Amino acid sequence: MIPFGLFLLLEFVVKVHGQTIDFSGEIAAQTFFFRAGDLPVKFGLRYIPSLDANGKISSKGSVGISVAAHVFEALILNTHHSYQNSHSFNWYRYWIRYATPKLEIRLGNQKINFGSAKLFRPLMWFDRLDPRDPLQLTNGVKALLVRTYFPDNATIWLWGLVGNRGTKGIELFSTAEGKPEFGGRIQIPFFAGELALTAHHRWVQFGDFSMPFSITGSSSIFRENRLAVDGAWDIGAGFWFESALFSYEKAGMPFQWRQMGTVGLDYTFPVGNGLYVLEENFIQGFSTSVTHLQKKRSYSGILVTYPLNLLDEIMTISTYDWSGRRFFHYLSWKRTTDRWQVNLAVFFIPRNTRVWGNPGLSAFNGNGFQILVVYTY
Repeated sequence: MIPFGLFLLLEFVVKVHGQTIDFSGEIAAQTFFFRAGDLPVKFGLRYIPSLDANGKISSKGSVGISVAAHVFEALILNTHHSYQNSHSFNWYRYWIRYATPKLEIRLGNQKINFGSAKLFRPLMWFDRLDPRDPLQLTNGVKALLVRTYFPDNATIWLWGLVGNRGTKGIELFSTAEGKPEFGGRIQIPFFAGELALTAHHRWVQFGDFSMPFSITGSSSIFRENRLAVDGAWDIGAGFWFESALFSYEKAGMPFQWRQMGTVGLDYTFPVGNGLYVLEENFIQGFSTSVTHLQKKRSYSGILVTYPLNLLDEIMTISTYDWSGRRFFHYLSWKRTTDRWQVNLAVFFIPRNTRVWGNPGLSAFNGNGFQILVVYTY
C-alpha cells in the first residue's frame, strides 16, 4: 500500500504547491545467445515506468516523491527445443524525501551506495551495481536515510533498514526476519580528496548461505558487525582504496572475520578521443583471527573505454582470478542517442563460477553475447 499512498502524495504536492511532476520510463529488450551446448537462449522484455514530483514547502525546504515499477517478461529456450517463460511485477523504487541545502531525509525503497571502486567493491553493502550492466539496475532497500552536509564538504550519513529479504550486495547471510539493521558513514575532506569511515550492525541467519564451510551450533541467528575505511584522491591520476572488515559473533563457525581490500587507479590518456583506463586489485579472506588472513582469494581487473565519436563507445573489462588462475572477459559496443541505446556485448566467463563482484548478474555466465535495445522517454 505504500506506493499507492505515495501516488496520492504526488498529486497533493503538485496541486497544492504548483511545482513539477515528471513521468518517464525505460523499455528494454534483450537477448542472450550462448555457445552451442553451453547454456539456453534467453529473451527478456523489461519496462520501468517512474513518476516523480518535487515541491517547495518553505523558502529553503522542499519535498520530493518518487515511485517506479519494474515489469519483466522472460523466455528461455533450452537445448531440448522446449521453453520456459516467466513474468514478474514489483515496485522498483518508492520513497519520499525532505531536503534543505544542509539536510536530506529519505524514507522508502531506495538505492544506497557509496565508495569509489568500480570492479571490486568492499563497500557494495546495499546495492549490486555492476559496470557490465548497461541498464545499471539494482534492487533498492527499505530504509530511512539521513544525510547532513557541512560547509567544508564533510558529510554524515545515518541509516536504518527493516523488512528487507534475502541477501544484499556482497552479504553472505540474510538479515534475520523482523530484525532492524542500522549504520552510518562520515566523509571528510582530506588533502586533495576525501576519507570516510563506515559502520553497520545487524542480526543475520543462515538462510541461503552457500559457501563450502560447515557450521555447528544450536543458534541460527547471530550478530554481524561491519567496519570500513575508504578514500579517494586526484593526484594527476585518480587513486582510491576501500577496506572492509566483517565480524560474525557465532560459536561453531569456521571463521569469525571476513576481510576485503581494493586499491585502484584511473587515468584518461590523450589518445584520439580520450582513452580511459581503470585498474583495480582486490583481496578477500576468511579467518578466525583478525591479524591472520586465511582462505584468501585475490583478483585484478582492468576496464577500458574509448569513444569512437559522439554516439558510439566501446568498453572492455578483463579480470583475473589469481587463486583459480582464470580470466573473465567482457567486451561491448554502445550507441546512444536522445531516446535510444543499442548495446552489443560478448563475454567469456567460466561456467558455474560465483564471480565475487555481483552474484545478481547471473546472466553473464558462460561464453556468449548479448543484444540490448533500450528506449527512454
